[in-house]
Amino acid sequence: MGTGMIIGVVSMVAAGVLTGGGPDDWEEKQVWLAAGNQPYSIKIGGTWYSYQRFDPFALLIGVTADFVEASEGMESKQIDEIAATLMHSIANVTTEKSWFKGPADFFDAFFSKTSSKKSMERYVQGMVSSMVVPSLVNQVGQYVDPVWRETNSMAEKIRSRLPYKSQSLMPRRNIFGEELRGEGSFGPDLLSPVWTTTVKDNKLANELLELQYFPSLPNRIVNGHKLTPEQFDRYVELSGKQAVKTLEKRMAGEAWRNFDPDKRIEKIRDAFSDARDEARDALKKEWPAMSKKAGSE
Repeated sequence: MGTGMIIGVVSMVAAGVLTGGGPDDWEEKQVWLAAGNQPYSIKIGGTWYSYQRFDPFALLIGVTADFVEASEGMESKQIDEIAATLMHSIANVTTEKSWFKGPADFFDAFFSKTSSKKSMERYVQGMVSSMVVPSLVNQVGQYVDPVWRETNSMAEKIRSRLPYKSQSLMPRRNIFGEELRGEGSFGPDLLSPVWTTTVKDNKLANELLELQYFPSLPNRIVNGHKLTPEQFDRYVELSGKQAVKTLEKRMAGEAWRNFDPDKRIEKIRDAFSDARDEARDALKKEWPAMSKKAGSE
């Protein structure tokens, strides 16, 4: 890739019209996606178009875009950090390619710093489900049901890849209570290699990105009861939507911008905490058994 193209990619990332892989942190990534961003994509008008399938150019563009995102704020003298960032950006893009995804997922599950029993179980579940359900069937399933689904077992992982069967699983949600879903693609949806996302005006997501504050999802234990998938889905939906309603109202006031960043983070934290208190009360009304502490007579 020529110097001119590299300069062009750097300029486009800086201008916010080209993306690399986005944030590594899971909570930050969900907020980034909720703001209407899409990994490894170019923004044309009000829509992001994925360039991932257009190798070999996609690999080179993605490496450069990842490098620019990861090196933001670095000083030119930080040579070692820049070199490490470049290697990280190459790893990010190559792990998105189908021919490298298997080995990369295996390493992350068993040997990375974030390895855990849960990550190993997820790797095995994903591997088995991909063997049982061919990619073409999974692609049809995503076309029929674009919602991302919660999976907690191998059987559920397989079901999530099957057309129509996936709809029996609970949706995955972000901290705003929104369902996570694939929006669509450019051209024939079923065959198109270009995934698309419409740019969104999510003021709260943009505020969190500016503040670099990213709340985690609620706890799955309420009053000593481990929530069922249905109960947890309800909890995330109710608490997330109430927090958004409260904060959007507060952010619309003139006083909000007069708060310093720490005060705004405090207000956001309080809004999510209060919303989760209200959601827990609602859960106890919908499932009266939760009102009594688990294990009590």
